[in-house]
Amino acid sequence: MRNLRLRRRLKIAVSDGGDPRMLRARCVRENLVEYAPLTLLSVFILESLGPREVLVHGLCACLLLGRLAGAHGVSQTKEVFKYRFFGTAMTFAALVDSAVSLLVLYLSRLSTEDAIRTQLYRCVTVALGQNIEFYP
Repeated sequence: MRNLRLRRRLKIAVSDGGDPRMLRARCVRENLVEYAPLTLLSVFILESLGPREVLVHGLCACLLLGRLAGAHGVSQTKEVFKYRFFGTAMTFAALVDSAVSLLVLYLSRLSTEDAIRTQLYRCVTVALGQNIEFYP
């Protein structure tokens, strides 16, 4: 909404029109669009795999705080780097934590060491496109 209001006020239809305020507003929006969808998707998958309310709420709160701090830091004419840093750290923490949680959940569902070895074999075979023998 802020971008639309600013575009209307500055009468800029496309791009940033060479105006530094519009360029900064675009940066704020683009920072959100880069990381929020992937993080929210991984949190959604994590939530759909079972009851993990505390983890899901924590990850979403981390993402929200990170994006709000990052947007505040970037949107200022004189950038406040501590807000940008905090925003980036919180956003990456939410993204990495959700990815690691999904990986741990997946690996915990494998019942034995042999099943893990079989899954690893399949992953490497698919990635390399060739048959590699892991078994001695």
